[in-house]
Amino acid sequence: MKWKGAAELTRQPVTEIQAHRFEVPCSPWPRNLQAARIGAYQQRNMHDGLRGVSYLLLRNAGMSPEEIEEFVQATKVELREGRVKGYSYFYVVYGRKPVGDYQLAREPNESECDKVY
Repeated sequence: MKWKGAAELTRQPVTEIQAHRFEVPCSPWPRNLQAARIGAYQQRNMHDGLRGVSYLLLRNAGMSPEEIEEFVQATKVELREGRVKGYSYFYVVYGRKPVGDYQLAREPNESECDKVY
């Protein structure tokens, strides 16, 4: 178990822990259609979240708000043009709750029906 999520699950009452790492393209450049579609989604996520992720980091690095905005806009252009041809990693960790000492799935009672999960 290499990842923190997997280590956290080992302290819980779960069995059959699985940990998977997926390579996610940062733009729709792969030739594989499924990978290209996932890359398009990832590109959109990076485009939409770039300002929020980078503002505090760049502000602490000494850049003015105007410089940050200029940098963010230039980075967005590079993202849209597909110059970024790399991968990021997506981790999925899950386990199975044992049935023995725990309740099986059941219908929720009325007080649980109004809860938002």
